[in-house]
Amino acid sequence: MNNFLSAARAAFLERKSARHFIWLANFEVEGDWKDPDILSLPGLANRNTYLVNNSLAEQALLLAEADDLVLLNKAPDPDYLYYLQQLGLPQPSIYIAGTAEPLLRLTSTYLHNEQAVADLKRLAAQQYLLLPHGTSQMEEKLSQRTGIPLATVKAHVASRINSKVYSRQVCEQLGIRQPFGAAIHSLTALQQQFRMIKAASAGSAFVLKDGLGVSGKGMLLIDSEQRFEQVLRMLQSIAAKKGHDRVQMVLEEWINKQKDIHYSFLLTKSGQIKLGCILEAFVSNGVHMGHLHPHKLTEPVVKQIEETILLLGRELAREGYFGIVGVDAMLAEDGTFYPCLEINARFNMSTYHSRIFSEWLSQESFVIARAYHFRKTHSIPFARLRTAMADLLFTREKGKGVFINGFSTVNLEETQKGISSSRLYAMLVGSSREECRELQASLLARLEQMEGVLIGRDI
Repeated sequence: MNNFLSAARAAFLERKSARHFIWLANFEVEGDWKDPDILSLPGLANRNTYLVNNSLAEQALLLAEADDLVLLNKAPDPDYLYYLQQLGLPQPSIYIAGTAEPLLRLTSTYLHNEQAVADLKRLAAQQYLLLPHGTSQMEEKLSQRTGIPLATVKAHVASRINSKVYSRQVCEQLGIRQPFGAAIHSLTALQQQFRMIKAASAGSAFVLKDGLGVSGKGMLLIDSEQRFEQVLRMLQSIAAKKGHDRVQMVLEEWINKQKDIHYSFLLTKSGQIKLGCILEAFVSNGVHMGHLHPHKLTEPVVKQIEETILLLGRELAREGYFGIVGVDAMLAEDGTFYPCLEINARFNMSTYHSRIFSEWLSQESFVIARAYHFRKTHSIPFARLRTAMADLLFTREKGKGVFINGFSTVNLEETQKGISSSRLYAMLVGSSREECRELQASLLARLEQMEGVLIGRDI
């Protein structure tokens, strides 16, 4: 991952006259890629989902340089900003749009704020590029309204490549091993393919995935004929209202896994490919929870990853894509390696770790990077959290400890009555996996001891 962030900046600036970025970390951009005319599996997005995704935009502070601008919808805790400054991170400018409507995605918040649009227009002549987490028509619209060029590919390229249907089809074309299954384009085809796959499969469970599902939403486990019929009836009911049965889904045999794996690479406009990272991933019920570094994969598996990166990079370049690519892979219980389950041609959570890995950590460092979920009865200022963690916190001098890489999701809403959900993002750095696990246990114990924290463990 060495110099990955510098290489990524250079790639986005390639053939551009601009020198600085306006960062827009629009997490779960998949929601804006979805075609409303295509039938989808029911999602579980709620108020908390929108609040979390918008708060995660704070992660852009880990990537931005001092001359850059970061777009947020709420101000970071000033003590958290000071903490990042003390650690030596560049301090970019921050623009806060704010919103009275929390269920707007971050880009929509800016599009609905005329003052924010006017202020950004005044920056259009100052060598900025708009650099989103992922590019949909909403980011294109913001670029057009402000006059600030996009650093990324067009939305139609990004949305096509990010579909699980595309991943399935391109892997079939390139001969990359996948779970037994098929891409599905209609409910009629879904019925037919389920019968065929079930008859030919050695397994008894299957997974149905929406083409643009994310974080466990738009994914259903089908472990019986009865369950399939239930899902089919649900989709047929939606189809009757829509007047068509078009879908973009993938149906695959369920694979019992040994390890989830994430790797990333950078594809430049000129087609050059640079490896980003290879990490073990924590995934629970389809929801990405975090990463483990270094991986403990065998040389043959790493070689397959490197070969897959070359194949995918060349194909994505032919599609007109450039930028960061994350790939989800899996090592099955029987030792079979599946090099590409899903292509994420956008920023990934690992992208926001790239400066830390490349500039702060030694090659001997071990890291657990993940979100820690808990519940609380009232807001927790960063100063109180910092005091509670004290001696556990990472410093660059000692090269180990707990680095808080995401704080805004701790206080999603002010709690007046009842209990609110929170999550703390942290990178636990040690000289061994055991030391990282000990740091994790200490972190959770300190959280549990804090006033107002009701549940400190959700592992």
